[in-house]
Amino acid sequence: DRVQQAAYSLLNELQQQETHLRIARHLANTRSGTHFQEQLFIIAQQFSAGLALILKAADPSDNRYLADLFLQTASKAITAAAYSSAQLFASNAQLLLNNENAWEDDYALRLRLNYTQAQAAFLSGDLAQSEAIILATVPRLHSAIEQAEFKNLLIIGKTLTADYQGAIEA
Repeated sequence: DRVQQAAYSLLNELQQQETHLRIARHLANTRSGTHFQEQLFIIAQQFSAGLALILKAADPSDNRYLADLFLQTASKAITAAAYSSAQLFASNAQLLLNNENAWEDDYALRLRLNYTQAQAAFLSGDLAQSEAIILATVPRLHSAIEQAEFKNLLIIGKTLTADYQGAIEA
């Protein structure tokens, strides 16, 4: 372990990021099914450590795959009550989909991402951030059911902060 730490400390930041990406890609390519799901946090953490290089490459198909992977990890983190990790992974997905056409290019992914981000912020106690995400998302939604899901989260947040009038208006 100490030998690995010593070797790692000799690498510059770029080399460290490249190493994390190689590890992440290797794990993602050699794991499947249940084993992939068991390793999801480790894989996502490795990709997170190399995120700056991924963003520089700006490969739309790679970004879409990784955004989905980060979204899966964020959802799994919420289930495990690891809300700050969920926020981190959802934010990483957001960075990868941060383009003008994200809603048009992949509506379903963007919808799930925004809901997961709002939910993670809400569960972390950042109700203002959750509300901001919800209010920015609702005008883009296609159906009343989608709007109801987001507004339900908003109503619960307003109720928890004793903003009953705001809950009624939502």
